[in-house]
Amino acid sequence: MNGVNMKKIISIIIISLFFTISLYAQGSISIFAGYGQSSFQEDLFGDDSKIEQAGYVPVGIQAGYNLSNMTFGTIFLGAEFNYAVIPFTFELNDDIGNGQQKLADFKINQMVIGALVKVKFGKGNFNPFIRLGGGAYLGGADLEYTDELKALYQQQLNQTLEDEELDIKTAFGFNAGAGADFKMGTSTSFFVEFVYHMVSREPDEEDAESIDANNWAAHVGIQFGLN
Repeated sequence: MNGVNMKKIISIIIISLFFTISLYAQGSISIFAGYGQSSFQEDLFGDDSKIEQAGYVPVGIQAGYNLSNMTFGTIFLGAEFNYAVIPFTFELNDDIGNGQQKLADFKINQMVIGALVKVKFGKGNFNPFIRLGGGAYLGGADLEYTDELKALYQQQLNQTLEDEELDIKTAFGFNAGAGADFKMGTSTSFFVEFVYHMVSREPDEEDAESIDANNWAAHVGIQFGLN
């Protein structure tokens, strides 16, 4: 069993344990959605031009349990699953004919499975918090050529230009942020948070170099108590 598969298995075991724990005393589960943006290295495609950073839309689940017997507030220990339903999308352009034309969309997918700690200050209706997390960052990339380029390729070379998929190795990364929750009832609360992800990703091919794939996101979610 190689290292990558072992990391995936460990991550799945961790999140499964936390979901099981969340079914018992002081457990909670949250759902969230948000908007984020890449903060990748500027020479992402290996040339002298600077990329324009791309947005993405994450959705996810947080589950775990609260240690509420703290004098300052509450510590939440849990796990998080975070998936970019709209991936980072970079436009590839080149000088063709009379000016720049779009050639393709390069889409980088991101899925995060990891552990999460939130330190909440206060036990009232408004509770600010800081959060720290870490885990496995997964997902590949897709290169989707424009219909115009596919037609030109067919006309000039009499060949079909197919979209491509790129495998990217699983990487371990970290995230940190802050936010606040607002109680809406005895067991339900609304929360907002800002998260910054720090991770390097490497294409799964020979002699490939890793790239800085940091990114940030703002989440809005609802937490439900399970007891």
